[in-house]
Amino acid sequence: MTDLEQMQATVIRLYERRESIDAQLFMAKEQVVRLLAAPPKEESDGKPDDIPAN
Repeated sequence: MTDLEQMQATVIRLYERRESIDAQLFMAKEQVVRLLAAPPKEESDGKPDDIPAN
């Protein structure tokens, strides 16, 4: 494999990696949008809600 072929292979791998990172970033952004749009949850005191307080 020549130097040029090695460089071309490296560029292709980097481009494919960038596409993967872009896809992961897009999914993370979508998740943030969904979380921000969701109604706020009540603060948990660490106790199960189905056990009545005495």
